Amino acid sequence: MREFIFSVQADLDFQNMLRYGYVHWGETQTNRFLETFLDVAHILLDNPKVGRSLGKYRIWPIHNYLLEYSFDKKAIYILRIIPKGRPR
Repeated sequence: MREFIFSVQADLDFQNMLRYGYVHWGETQTNRFLETFLDVAHILLDNPKVGRSLGKYRIWPIHNYLLEYSFDKKAIYILRIIPKGRPR
């Protein structure tokens, strides 16, 4: 089974995303968002081609964010977690 590997930048993006959610919407809403993120993670593990292909990587929306990733037989590589509307 594949594993998830976060790039250094994706890890920072993830931390910033959760921090922003906590400050602006509180713990309950942040936890709901985290549950949604984990649901999407399981979808990607089962079907990594589900995201829109953009050449060397794919994107998949999660609420107001785009998950930028690539994959091979061993792992899903989370490259970035980008707020929608923000340039890459």
